[in-house]
Formats: sequence, C-alpha cells, structure tokens
Amino acid sequence: MLSNQRIWDKYTPTPNSPRPHRQHLFEMLRAKGWQVLGLQPDGLVSTSPTADRMLTIAIGHGAFIRTDTTNTSFTAALGLPSSAATRLAKTLVIHQATAAAKIRLTANNLRCNPPTARSG
Repeated sequence: MLSNQRIWDKYTPTPNSPRPHRQHLFEMLRAKGWQVLGLQPDGLVSTSPTADRMLTIAIGHGAFIRTDTTNTSFTAALGLPSSAATRLAKTLVIHQATAAAKIRLTANNLRCNPPTARSG
C-alpha cells in the first residue's frame, strides 16, 4: 500500500519530471488567484503554499476507501461531520463500482458484437 509520501512523490511533478509533466497544478492555480486546499508535509490540510500535496482518494480493489483518507479528505478538508464523510465514502465506492461494471459490460458487448464497416 502506498504511503502518503510515496503517493505525493509519484503524482506531484517536479522540474525533473518528464515532459509535459513539469508544472505543479497547485502552483499554476495559485498564480491565477485560486485558493487551493492541499496537504502539508506534517499531514495537516490548509491553503498555505506549503500545502502542496494533493489529497488522494484511493479506492481499493475491493471497493473500499481507507479510514485515514476519509478523515483527511472528507472530514478535515471538507469539514464534514464523521457520519457525512462516511456516507460520501460509501457513495463514491458505489459510483466507482457501478462505473467499472458499465465499462466491463460495454467492453464485453463490443467484443461480442464488433462494429462493422459501413459504406457511405
């Protein structure tokens, strides 16, 4: 399982990142006057320039969202009460599982009924 630091290292671009992924989204948005909520190195959520880590909502293979993700992203960042944060996590898991099922169904239908070339 990825730690928050490893997730940040993987998804936060630096000047050494391969092109075109060298610009940091938070810096770009802040330069345009946006207020950006991010995670600081100490794990606190704030709009400070040191809060340069994206909040992650990782949905596991078994369709679950970790409790620390719910606490950090939904309770601390969004200010939701615990019960609302749990409902949001459940709703996102249901949405993700439903979307994945639709994708698989579409892929299976295409495999069984491939599109045919039509003459104009």
